[in-house]
Amino acid sequence: VLVRNDGAGEARNLTITSAQPKIVENEKGLLVDFAIVATEVAGQNLSPSLTATFGSIAPGGSAVGRWLLTSSLQG
Repeated sequence: VLVRNDGAGEARNLTITSAQPKIVENEKGLLVDFAIVATEVAGQNLSPSLTATFGSIAPGGSAVGRWLLTSSLQG
């Protein structure tokens, strides 16, 4: 996820909480499980969590966060 502060003031204590992945179509009915391997904010590894903590973002600033997952099935 890319977050950008378009405001005139500093964005403080910014966090984003993602939902658990959800399968919306499964034609073959295969069972699949997901596990969070890591959460990263600005390239820094954080503990695996659905919440990414960005902290403060200066006016006009931006930050990148990502969640790394594994799946019990390929594809």
